[in-house]
Amino acid sequence: MTRKDRLINKGTNERSERLLSESAQNHQWHVCEIYNGREGGAHNGKHALRTRMLRCSSSDEDVMHKYFGIKSNQCKPIRCDEQINLEQFVTLHGNSGYVIVSAIHSASNDATNTENNQSLLRQIKRSGFAFLPIYCRYILPNGSAQSDYEPAFIVFNHDGKQNVADFGTLRQYALKWCGDYAQRFVMVKAPGKTPVYVNAQGQEVKVRDEKCEHAPLQHYFISLRAEGGEDAAQIECYINPIPQNLNEMMRRGNEIYLWSVPPKR
Repeated sequence: MTRKDRLINKGTNERSERLLSESAQNHQWHVCEIYNGREGGAHNGKHALRTRMLRCSSSDEDVMHKYFGIKSNQCKPIRCDEQINLEQFVTLHGNSGYVIVSAIHSASNDATNTENNQSLLRQIKRSGFAFLPIYCRYILPNGSAQSDYEPAFIVFNHDGKQNVADFGTLRQYALKWCGDYAQRFVMVKAPGKTPVYVNAQGQEVKVRDEKCEHAPLQHYFISLRAEGGEDAAQIECYINPIPQNLNEMMRRGNEIYLWSVPPKR
């Protein structure tokens, strides 16, 4: 790498850091809320994420390369817990509606599932809707954890600039993706309604007995697991590592982050 290239990269990284910082500072209340009202707001929220950024130790952990084709960010997914309240985050951004989709098939091998999820991600980006990739690891009834990070995508009924869209359009996209990847169901959360599962024809599908309005992500992933004939006692959810530079942010499209402000109600 030439000295000129190093200077360009340095300038890009500094600009990216400034944009990330400004974004966080402009929306302190939101990060504060996600981080249980801690003082320090956005700065502490962003710092808390950075302290969780750990380098990948296997190709399975390198989700940024595996699904996004990004090689510059070699950090593993960040686990969500009581400090990163993912269910609360989804509730805030999903006030105008959202869907949860995946291209995973338990009967398919890893290469096929990876290719299908890469294709689904490209379609979601082209749709223009804001989205949040999430990954699941299953805790089996015997207490052991499955090592694979299984991806799904929460697609919100607004774009990257918080402009709310017509929910019917998002629902039609969800049905198309359901059919394209031969999924038995997708989760659909219409504004002001309880989440439901629907098939590619738009018909409601009964998946499990208990209702899913209180913990839709937990319910969705365990239901997805049950489709493959396997049981899971509980799940661990993960989100992408935060962007390392401006170029990466641009390549990730309308992906939203913990400091992203939800649409106005």
